Amino acid sequence: RGLILSELNNRAVWLVRPVDTDAPLTVLDAETGARIVTGERDRAMALARHFRGQPDAKIVETERLTAFRDDYPAVNRIVPVWRVRFAGPEQLDYYIDVPGNRFMTAANAPRRVMLSLFQHLHTAKFLEGLEPLRLVLLSGLLLAITAMSVTGIVMLLRWRGRAPLRRWHRWLGYVAAPAALAWPLTGLLHLWTASTLSQPAPAPAAEFAITDGLLLPNTLIGQPIASLTLHGGYGGEAPLAWRYQPTRTTGPAEAQWFSPDGLALDQTDTDQAVSLARQTQGWAADRALELETLTRFRPDYGFDKKRLPVVAITPQSAPDATVYISVTEAIVAARRDHGLKTLDAYAFDIVHKWSFADPLGKVVRDLLMSLCLLALMATALIGIWIGRHRQT
Repeated sequence: RGLILSELNNRAVWLVRPVDTDAPLTVLDAETGARIVTGERDRAMALARHFRGQPDAKIVETERLTAFRDDYPAVNRIVPVWRVRFAGPEQLDYYIDVPGNRFMTAANAPRRVMLSLFQHLHTAKFLEGLEPLRLVLLSGLLLAITAMSVTGIVMLLRWRGRAPLRRWHRWLGYVAAPAALAWPLTGLLHLWTASTLSQPAPAPAAEFAITDGLLLPNTLIGQPIASLTLHGGYGGEAPLAWRYQPTRTTGPAEAQWFSPDGLALDQTDTDQAVSLARQTQGWAADRALELETLTRFRPDYGFDKKRLPVVAITPQSAPDATVYISVTEAIVAARRDHGLKTLDAYAFDIVHKWSFADPLGKVVRDLLMSLCLLALMATALIGIWIGRHRQT
């Protein structure tokens, strides 16, 4: 699926990505061709030290993950990754995508506990493998919370108690009412649209075989190399092509393309993205397309998609059929959501996770959410006390 020039212990190495995405990378010394058995693990440790900013940090444990789990949930999107644990009482783990040179996330002991509690209590992960049952149980719970919230709001608007505690209850209710409705309703929508029962099958990645006659471009000798990868299997001027990027950037890549025998090609990342999109989506060669390179996340391609930059490709005759192509990884990174999924993408991000408050900063946003949650809990507890006191 890919041939990537990388670096390990001040030596140039090749990372060979197999067709089986769960299979480990093959790491070859670029000068001798010898296989480095522990190369993928060693590269993961080097990247973890780099991202931590401590080149000599002691590492006590490594593990290759090929599936999501409690400490590395599916929201991270990318597997396989390496878990690298640093020495120290905090038991800090870094999760590294080796072929993508990507830091995915970090977790210490308290965070791992919170991740496990969140997944099993908030999303009922303990019912994994019983998705219909999970949907029914959580839907019933969310609908019950919504019904109680509506009932409480009706009572709030009708009753005017004069006792101090009742006044506190009423004013807290006004503060908590929007969240009391918004959180369960957006959660219910997200529950169904994000269910594994409604996810499309991923598009296959490009595949190719390395044959004799493969030459590095002579023009690159002595030049800085941020990225050099071999792509193939989806068109362009040649079945195989080298993609060379002199500097690392999160913006539009200043990439150059070369044939397998090292000759410069008159094509761009956009050309390659269009070829991949036509192959994976079955679009005709003469179908008119609109193209846009994304260097930042936005509502239709959110942070949860993880990969940047991507090329957004939309058929002019089907504006809702946009696909997002990661040229550097030669994959379809995402497809545009439709219908309820589009509504969920906005509602879950803006209403459920309060991204509307992001301009205030993460700390202020989280503080406001916490205060609103406390108001909800206080309203409920005061309501329970008033109800029990009235009965006695």
